[in-house]
Amino acid sequence: MHGPVLALVVVVGLAVALLVGGFVEVGVRSGPSGRRLARGFAALAAPVVAQSNATGSALATTVGRATAGATYPDRTALQLALDQAVRQSAAQAASIDSFARPQPPGEGATLMVDAFADRATAVLRLRTTIDGLLGMAPVPVPGSASAFPDSARVPPSLSATAAAGQLRAEGVLLASADRAYARAVGALRRTSIAIALPSSRWVIGKSGTASALGPAALALAAAALAASPVLAPVTEVIISATGLTPPALASGGPGVVGDGCAAPTSAAPSTPSTVLPPTATVTVTATVTNCGSTVEPRIVVTATLSRQHARPASRRVSSTPFALEPGSSATVTLPTMPVTPGGNYALTVAIPLPSGQNAPAGTTQAFSIDVSPSS
Repeated sequence: MHGPVLALVVVVGLAVALLVGGFVEVGVRSGPSGRRLARGFAALAAPVVAQSNATGSALATTVGRATAGATYPDRTALQLALDQAVRQSAAQAASIDSFARPQPPGEGATLMVDAFADRATAVLRLRTTIDGLLGMAPVPVPGSASAFPDSARVPPSLSATAAAGQLRAEGVLLASADRAYARAVGALRRTSIAIALPSSRWVIGKSGTASALGPAALALAAAALAASPVLAPVTEVIISATGLTPPALASGGPGVVGDGCAAPTSAAPSTPSTVLPPTATVTVTATVTNCGSTVEPRIVVTATLSRQHARPASRRVSSTPFALEPGSSATVTLPTMPVTPGGNYALTVAIPLPSGQNAPAGTTQAFSIDVSPSS
């Protein structure tokens, strides 16, 4: 057989084989085997659907209670509830996606995967929007991948108007996911009438009324959340402790100064002075505490060291900016500064007054330092 003719025969043979294989595959997937796949997928999905319904109900209750203001416990409880909804919806989406392999015939599995993925996306966006509106951030889970640096968790600040637009869009996505789920159930039942899956609607409940997760309700929630007295942000950051290296021989300040959230104060230069051993350098360590209820995304600690009646008059060093969550503390070591044995200095450690913090108490600490002369 000549070469061109042989090649043509091979190509035709391959095409016929592929066509026949396709028919066989369609037959398998649309016949008893396909129905078994669909029923197996539905059996695995049903418990996850029930879990999703519980997550949606809990989230609707959370948003509704938070919107009601005084009926919600506090910001921490709201944050934890939102974080839980994010984790649960993401896990449910991952489960449904894994059950769809091998995928049953028709579009049912694909639609269900999309519905659960959209729910997870909407919940994540909803949390980010509320966090941005109220100045909150997700609580890190110890030992998990979510325990990433504070600055990466701090969402952008949002006005009530901007948050309303975003919350409405997230409600639209949840409503779309509800419709996708309903279409998924219909498609699966067309494959096998024996399939039984529960109803799953986050936006419109069994009574036919919209839940707190509907687009209109979520859009209205933004102003209510922003005006809630129990969810109002409290901004208060203080310098809670300071220390020096080398350690003081006799201390009138650094090393023993501690300040608390209950009644913070800003120390003035103390008498007697803090006495250091003979040294050519001094290093300041400061502990900063967030006594408020909002994440502070950018804190910078500065130390200004001024020698009395000498030149240069002063030297100033600063820390790298860092974020601080509510109720947490961070200790930073500032760059080393030169001193002269026998010199007398005024040291001021300070943080800029955060936006929204009216009381400056605790944001500065000042000390007198005597460096012992060399022997």
